[in-house]
Amino acid sequence: MSDSTNLHNPVLESGVIGACLTSPDALSETIGAGVQSADFHTPAHRLIWDAITALNDAGGAVDMPLVFNRLVREGTADAAGGPDAILGHAQESVVTPDRIGEYVLELRTLSVQRKLLEFGADAQKAGSDTLDVAGEISRLTDELAALQAAADIQGHDITIGAAIGQVLDWAEEVETSGGALLGPSFTLPDLDKLTRGLRRTEITLIAARPAMGKCLPASTRVLDPATGSVRSIGDIVAAGGGMVASLDRTVGRIVASPVVGVADNGRRAVYRVTTASGRTVRATANHRVLTDRGFIEVGDLRVGADHLEVPLRLPMPQDPARMKSEEVRLLGYMLGDGSFSTVKTSPGFTAGLDEVLADVIACAEALGARTRVKRAWTEDNRSTEITFAAGRLPSRDDVCERAGVTIGVSKRHRRGEGTRGDAGQRIERAIAELRWSTDRRGPVQVLLDDHGLWPCHTHDKHIPDAIMRLPADQLTEFLGCLWATDGWIAYSQNTTRMDGIGAIDIGFASSSERLSRDVAHLLLRLGIAARIDYKPNGHAGAWQVAIHDADQALRFCDLITVPGKQDAVDRVRAIATARDGGRTGLLMYPATMWERIDTARKATGMSWPDLFRRAGLRTDKQGRDRTRRLTPSRLRAFAEVLDDDSLHRLLDGDTGFDPIVSVEPDGTEATYDIQVDPHHNFIADDLIVHNSLVAGQLALEAARGGYKTAFVSLEMSQLDLGKRFMSAEARMPTDKMEQGTMDDREWQMISKAAARLDVLPMMIIDDAMTFGEIAARIERAERELDGLDLIIVDYLQLVELGERVESRQQEVSTVSRRLKLLAKKKNCAVLALSQLSRKVEERQDRRPILSDLRECLTGDTKVWRADTGARVPIRDLVDGGPVKVWSVDDRGRLIRSVMTEVWSTGVKPVTEIQLASGRRVRATDNHPFLSFGGWAKTGDLVVGDLLAAVGTSTDPERPNDPDSSAAGVQNVPLGGDTGTTGYRRGAGVADTAASELFWDEIVAISPAGEEETFDAAVPGPNAFIANDIVSHNSGALEQDAAAVVFLYRDEVYNPDSPDVGIVEFGLAKNRHGPIGVVSASFIPQHSMFKPLERRLAPPDAGGAL
Repeated sequence: MSDSTNLHNPVLESGVIGACLTSPDALSETIGAGVQSADFHTPAHRLIWDAITALNDAGGAVDMPLVFNRLVREGTADAAGGPDAILGHAQESVVTPDRIGEYVLELRTLSVQRKLLEFGADAQKAGSDTLDVAGEISRLTDELAALQAAADIQGHDITIGAAIGQVLDWAEEVETSGGALLGPSFTLPDLDKLTRGLRRTEITLIAARPAMGKCLPASTRVLDPATGSVRSIGDIVAAGGGMVASLDRTVGRIVASPVVGVADNGRRAVYRVTTASGRTVRATANHRVLTDRGFIEVGDLRVGADHLEVPLRLPMPQDPARMKSEEVRLLGYMLGDGSFSTVKTSPGFTAGLDEVLADVIACAEALGARTRVKRAWTEDNRSTEITFAAGRLPSRDDVCERAGVTIGVSKRHRRGEGTRGDAGQRIERAIAELRWSTDRRGPVQVLLDDHGLWPCHTHDKHIPDAIMRLPADQLTEFLGCLWATDGWIAYSQNTTRMDGIGAIDIGFASSSERLSRDVAHLLLRLGIAARIDYKPNGHAGAWQVAIHDADQALRFCDLITVPGKQDAVDRVRAIATARDGGRTGLLMYPATMWERIDTARKATGMSWPDLFRRAGLRTDKQGRDRTRRLTPSRLRAFAEVLDDDSLHRLLDGDTGFDPIVSVEPDGTEATYDIQVDPHHNFIADDLIVHNSLVAGQLALEAARGGYKTAFVSLEMSQLDLGKRFMSAEARMPTDKMEQGTMDDREWQMISKAAARLDVLPMMIIDDAMTFGEIAARIERAERELDGLDLIIVDYLQLVELGERVESRQQEVSTVSRRLKLLAKKKNCAVLALSQLSRKVEERQDRRPILSDLRECLTGDTKVWRADTGARVPIRDLVDGGPVKVWSVDDRGRLIRSVMTEVWSTGVKPVTEIQLASGRRVRATDNHPFLSFGGWAKTGDLVVGDLLAAVGTSTDPERPNDPDSSAAGVQNVPLGGDTGTTGYRRGAGVADTAASELFWDEIVAISPAGEEETFDAAVPGPNAFIANDIVSHNSGALEQDAAAVVFLYRDEVYNPDSPDVGIVEFGLAKNRHGPIGVVSASFIPQHSMFKPLERRLAPPDAGGAL
């Protein structure tokens, strides 16, 4: 009998441990395969494996230092071989995540063989020694069952004949089934014919640009609720995100929400939508805005019938920034009656009220300005004009007075003769304190200049960003001073009104449209809704901000103090208090609200006369009232009688309704869109617009087909997904459901759809963000559904690892690989949605292609091998199998890694980067290199940037120094003093002493034509040395996916496209068959698409793929 100790391979065991110490993917697959410490023959390896699994079970990271520390705490570090042994496992291992399965299989096979020998020896001993034969047979039977379970190892090697036999069985089964799909359908027959559906154990990737097609011009202004700043959509897109204000429709409140995606949608035709209150927004015809009928596309709006739902109040800044009170007030006065255009040599101000004039002079003098009267007040000209003098150098008398010294002392100090005590210091401090007067512009001009208002023509006046950031108390102070100049507070003695009370007229006028809209916006932050009107007057028309509603006027009078006009404020307050609330404009509710009232009324069984009577209103016998708009008081009376939450939300929420008066073409302009979570809308130009479910329909169709489906949504909530699914199943717009205006027939449709959806085998997961959380929820879903056929992840870029990574590219690549392992482990299909970068939109043909998922280098790029020390062209490694290469770790140290694969990515435009040391490299614009600020793509680098580089040694055993003879090479280890305090990469800071790389300055960047390019995979560090420069390897998305589908809508980029309403599904990669393009019709109101007439294009048709 063979000795069981001969059935082991210490090199193999060390390789598995080393891979698990350096690769989370390898660790995940090894633990998932059921490897236990008993599977290792060497005692030291068992101790190390126990430490690894203990750390993993605790949910923490697993690496060499942590494993060694745990062994030290347990007192087994020496028995495990010490730190050198653990380090050796990691450095000498050539096992990669892609090949770990082979090593684990061999490891477990040897373990089972040893256990089988031990079982045989135990059975032989029992047969010769025991008297309790029945008992021993029972015990041995249990042990044999356990051994059989352990021997059930997936991935057994088979002969080629056996493999061919499996293929023939599979082909026969497919033919018998009539060519049936091998997994869930794409719901498009032509696409299913190409792919045979979504296959088990494989990833299918659907990729597209975010928010395709629903666009706003770059100039559209959006509120940042964190700071109070108002930024343009173009600025948000350039910054890649930020915070915006959006409407939480479940509670009716305006809240802060993050931007999770941005999109440049090219030049498109836009339309201007104008409301009765004067608010405007410009958008493409297919951009949706919120109306009393729900979200409606601009092209479907009904002028005179539809009402936009608009904010009545906006949030104050979460992090406001205060200013000096004198600066706030002076800016308010100057924006009203100040003059500071290019024709003026110095700023001026015209005042008609003594109180205002005195405050302006006091504010200016507090800032150090000198004023002079240019034109005094007279009976004929009832105003006073003053100017603010330019600055002057401080006189000797000014300095002496401020320092408290004599002129003689100041002269001695100037001659350098010395002074007693601290007199010299006091003189210098006085000069510094008077430094404002050394600026010839003068303090008032400096103030205006600092806030972007100097010089500024009257028509170009606007409220500066600093005012937008003010807290509430200073904002009311600013508006009060502004109203004291070009504003008015008035009332009429008109007693012909039904209530016998005069009319209210609070307003502000300016020839600047932007200033007027800025003022109306700031009023909304105080909860005051105003109208904006243009009043033509020959060539000198004016934009007016007007408040006529009693409730709004009362709020204005309570919050804002207007210098010189408080008597008028008090009189208007008295009139507003006597009125019974707002009856016009934004505080009226559209006639469509009667539908909501009717739905709530039917639920209670009340008749219309009974409802009117209980509400204390005159009975509407002929139904005429039900065609008219409602006042807030009337709607509240109905809401209280019906006890309806949706009506109360309308009344107590942050929004009102504004009739649409026009929708007009407004030219062609560069357009953008942003994605906002979780409410999928944002406030644009003080109106509520929607942001821009292929995955949802695929999930629904799979569940309808009986496939057990787990839908992981990182973008939409369970409620929002449920509404989309209900809309698609019932063929009813989501907006109809959200309005609460469905009739009996529609409710029956919804009820039947709900019954059908209720029995579908689908689990929705919306509260998992990290891959670990997702995996745990997938396990739960598998138990709940008693199996799993399909996992959908929407979308990939939102999945977090929950652990430290060097770059976002590495994080997405690692998530992709782990999803691939999950697909194999669960024997199910995985469908992952992915966003493409905006690089797609820089090409003339904006259809996505596979290279949009890849990062590439030219074929002559030299890769530094760690086994031979040679630098070989990357093209020579294609199909050559795994090789050891030099890479870098997260501490800036050179380490040996394995390059598992190299492949051609086709001919592409490339850019050449030249460094000060003479190094050169050519790469595509999306290929990242390690710069001083972290990983940076070629297209984002500029001359003067520093890249991490290594030297020219060919010794594979020793890192080396760079050639420092060239100017611009910074012989400072990464993290050294090159102008910053540390070497930053991702979230980490490298160990400056341990770093073995050096900075090399970019001296030239230039286009280098088109050339065949290549890419490589280096699992773990995701980096390698290319032409002695630290280069990132490819994102693994395209390599991990068995099929890649790109979505494209031509109408997004081409307004005159004949393919309006059509989406292309471009199958760019298909591991099991041909590729092609399939077109479908998109139905936005039902959140679904459907097959178009058969339209299958060959791979080379139309240049699409």
